[in-house]
Amino acid sequence: MRRRAEAGMTLVEMLVALAILSVIGLAGLTMLDTTLNVQRRTEGRLDRVAEIDRALTVLRRDLATAAPGFTALDETGLSFLRAAEDAPLGLRIGLDDGRLTRLVQQGRQSAPPEPQQLLTGVRAARWRLLDGGRRWQTAWPDAEQVPRAAELTLRLELPEQNAVAELTRLFPMPAGATP
Repeated sequence: MRRRAEAGMTLVEMLVALAILSVIGLAGLTMLDTTLNVQRRTEGRLDRVAEIDRALTVLRRDLATAAPGFTALDETGLSFLRAAEDAPLGLRIGLDDGRLTRLVQQGRQSAPPEPQQLLTGVRAARWRLLDGGRRWQTAWPDAEQVPRAAELTLRLELPEQNAVAELTRLFPMPAGATP
């Protein structure tokens, strides 16, 4: 028996077409799911990089305006004076329960300064200061002398990768500009 041209598709042809359409749809859905997962992970990493960048920008600004008069470095953190229009600000950068914090003391206020959170997920923070003889110090010997540079090494948690990374930054300080 011959089929006429206007008769349409057979059941087998229709099932084959539906199977092909299902495979194409499943492949498209898988690609979309993979793309969304990659985007979520990338956004998490970019948020972490932005948080780190903001913290380092604040530190770079603070250390670039360090004023002579007081600098102290010990195992708990770095303290120094920052030049300001009115009067120098007392700053302390330290590690507090997995957070890199910044304490700002204006003048001779009686109330203790409120810590500003710079960075979370910090396992360790190690400072070194470069003295006038170009030697790195882990404890600052002369509170009246301004260091030439400061080096900060952070051990940071990377939750997206379930890992820990080490980041080291060098910050020039005003004494570093003098010969």
